[in-house]
Amino acid sequence: MAGITRLPLWKLVVISAIGRIPGYLLVCSAGSRFATANYLETTVVLGLMAFASALVYWRTDAVLARIR
Repeated sequence: MAGITRLPLWKLVVISAIGRIPGYLLVCSAGSRFATANYLETTVVLGLMAFASALVYWRTDAVLARIR
């Protein structure tokens, strides 16, 4: 078991990795655009990321119901 959850450690690691990969990719993309002075593209990427995060947070119950 992984801490206080009943999930085996390997499942917890896999689920965490899958859940974090999209965020890592978007932040990496935004950072590379910022480094090359593409500020409009950086703003768009970060805005889309914020919108998607807010949407999932707002619809948490529906997202969890779909997963289960």
